[in-house]
Amino acid sequence: MLEWVEANISKYHGNPNRMFIWAHSAGNMPLGTYIGHPELYGPNGVGVKGVIFMSAAAFDIAPLAPPPIGGSNPMSILADAGKTCGSKGAMASDGALPGRAPGQPGGPELGPPPGGPRPGGGPGFGPPVDPAIQLARSSLPELRKTTVKIMLANGDLDIGADPAVDQGVMPFNRMLHDELCKDGPDHCPTLLLANGESHMSIVFSIDTPDTTVSGPILAWIKTVK
Repeated sequence: MLEWVEANISKYHGNPNRMFIWAHSAGNMPLGTYIGHPELYGPNGVGVKGVIFMSAAAFDIAPLAPPPIGGSNPMSILADAGKTCGSKGAMASDGALPGRAPGQPGGPELGPPPGGPRPGGGPGFGPPVDPAIQLARSSLPELRKTTVKIMLANGDLDIGADPAVDQGVMPFNRMLHDELCKDGPDHCPTLLLANGESHMSIVFSIDTPDTTVSGPILAWIKTVK
C-alpha cells in the first residue's frame, strides 16, 4: 500500500517524501507491527515521516505489559451494549440465528478454551500467548530507535480511558510514551488528549467542523521535518 501511494501521490499533488500514516482502534495492531518490524518495509524503507496511533488497541510492546481494557476480561466493555434496545446485552446468546454453531456468525458465543480464559482474554480468545514468542515479536525495540515521529492520541471518554485518572490518557499511551521518552527527546512521542471525544466520535469528527482532533494533528504534522 505504501509503495503504491509513494509511486502515485504526486498525481494528487502530494509529496512522496512527506507521507504520514494514521490508524484508529484495532487498526493500530497491524500498524504497530509494521512500524516495529523493518523486515516488512519496502525498498525505500519505512516510507513515512510520522505515525498517529489513535485510540490504540494495545499492540505488542513486550516486555511492557499494559493493563487489559476491562480488567481480566476485555469483552466486559461490551457488557451493557444493546441493553437500551431491550436485549440482554451484546454478549448474550439471545437472538442467535437458528442452526448456528457457537462461534459462527449469528451463533452463540464460544465458551472458554480448555483450561479457562487466557490472562487478559475472555471466552473464545484461545490459549495463552507464549511470553518468549511475544517478546521476540515485540515492536518496542524498533520503536526505541525509529526516526519516524510518533503521536499517541485518544479521547478522554475513550475505551479504557478514565477522565479522573491521568486526565483521561489511555494507560497504553502513557506506558509507551513514558518508555520511549527514556531514550531522549527525539524519541519521545507526542501525546494528544481530545477532550470530550469518545472512541468513535474521535474518528467521526474528522472532516467536520469539530477540529478537536484534526486541528492538533495537522499542526503536529506541519512541525515534523
